[in-house]
Amino acid sequence: MLLLASLHNISRSIGVALLYVVSAQSTFLLLGAEMTVYHLVKLFRSDYTLFVPGIEGGWKIAMAIVFHIVIKIICDFTGMIHVRGAKLIGGYLFCAITIYSQLLPFFSMSIYNNTELENKIPGDELRTLLTVFAIAWVNLMVLFFFFLIKREYWHTFVDTTTAWQATINQFRR
Repeated sequence: MLLLASLHNISRSIGVALLYVVSAQSTFLLLGAEMTVYHLVKLFRSDYTLFVPGIEGGWKIAMAIVFHIVIKIICDFTGMIHVRGAKLIGGYLFCAITIYSQLLPFFSMSIYNNTELENKIPGDELRTLLTVFAIAWVNLMVLFFFFLIKREYWHTFVDTTTAWQATINQFRR
């Protein structure tokens, strides 16, 4: 898991860094757009507020905003599989975010390579580095998924259960 998280962090960080070198403003716009889409998906699915007993009103909304920002950043830069639970990010959204984070460096590289900059990293070297990281990450993910995760938990990576549905299911069980 440490190696998986490290490779995920390196890939995502390289992707953001390449975009930042090209345009800081565009990078912040992209990161803001990612965060906005995440929050809208959670809102659209009625899966935004937290289920914390005793907290209501404005505090509940404020805590949900901070919570979702922190969890999204953790997922973006670590790929930590523990946040795939329904009460955190959710299985399908975790997979979407993780795959997107692995594709971002290649998108960033294409923009970086097509921009005139001084002291650029050669495109072939960058492509090789990102490809090696991606292949290593995919292989580790496959090994981790098929050999370390119990078969009965595989569905949690694509589960569409919302936090409120998980809370009701847990109460009924």
